[in-house]
Parts: sequence; structure tokens; C-alpha cells
Amino acid sequence: MVEAAETFVKWEPVEGITFDFISADVFSAHVDLWVRLIDGRVDVLEHHDLIFHFGRVAGFTVHEEFAHPTQGTVWGREPVISSKCKATFPCLVVTGSPWFKSLGDELAINYEGAVHYRLCSDFPVIDVISPVVPVVRWLIRHKSVQELPRPSWAQDSRANVNDKQDH
Repeated sequence: MVEAAETFVKWEPVEGITFDFISADVFSAHVDLWVRLIDGRVDVLEHHDLIFHFGRVAGFTVHEEFAHPTQGTVWGREPVISSKCKATFPCLVVTGSPWFKSLGDELAINYEGAVHYRLCSDFPVIDVISPVVPVVRWLIRHKSVQELPRPSWAQDSRANVNDKQDH
């Protein structure tokens, strides 16, 4: 028996996804997961990042550029953004994935109705399995990604050491 291949369906959680995203930030706190797809366009005054909050997650994976297990095997099967922008649509629902199938009984018992989402940026690609549809919103910013302050949990630990020594 031949296993069905992964299939991808364009998922449009918000209006206005007309470009691809350069990268992503991921933050996890127990069963909550936040993903920020980062707008890296250089020809716009305002950047539009896409923020996802998954309220209950069975699992997630983050794969760097060229490291996703399906890299090179699904190219051309993913939905594209538009006829003008041939990049992979950044928000996909995946069916038939080996990863999802490998969690079979656990998902059926504890995560009934779980869906496999794939969030695509130039790097990384994030796979999320969740039984709850995420809350998705646009974050509009005028500064570049590099100018945004890092979250407090990601601050350089050396700064804390220097602060303590000054007191």
C-alpha cells in the first residue's frame, strides 16, 4: 500500500497576505506558542509582521533554511502567494504528514480535532499541531527588525552581570 503524500491547503487567517516573510521568531510557554512572521521587505515604509498565538499546542518544530524534512520533495506542490509572487504561501494546513500520523493515538485522545499548520518564511519553517485555531493579527511597525527591543527573556545575560556589579 502506498502512503498518501502530504498535501497543502492555503490557509488565510487574515486578509492582506500578498508577500513572503524573511524570517520568524518563536516563543513557547508550556502549551502556548507565539510565532511572529517577520516582514523583511525593503521597498515599504511600514512593515507588516504576522503574529500567531496558539492557545494549545500538541507539538511544534522549527527547521532552519534547507533543513526541513520535506525540503526539495514538495517544491511545486505548495500553494503560492499569487501569480505575481511565486513564493510559497506563508500559512498552510498540512494533511497526510508523517509527523502528524506518528502522533496518532496521543492526538486522538488528548488533542481531538488537531490540525497540522505550517508557517513558512525564507527561514525558518515552523510546523505546529494544535486542536485550537490560533488567534492571528497583523503587527505594523515603522522600525527595522534589528531596531526592535528583544523580549526580556532574550536579553544578553552579560548585561545583568554588569548591572549587579555597578550596585
